[in-house]
Amino acid sequence: MHELLMYAYEFSDKGKGVLPAGKLKIVRRQYAKILSSADVEEPPPIINKKGKPKK
Repeated sequence: MHELLMYAYEFSDKGKGVLPAGKLKIVRRQYAKILSSADVEEPPPIINKKGKPKK
């Protein structure tokens, strides 16, 4: 995630501008991959009808 954020930072004029459309598409694709791999490693909690979610 850190590498992705630094990539976006560099191409956004050090955080002062907007990412070009091509770079934004790359960042969004990589972000989606990071989120999907995070869901595999730590799936969302199963919510029971009674009580608190399992930890």
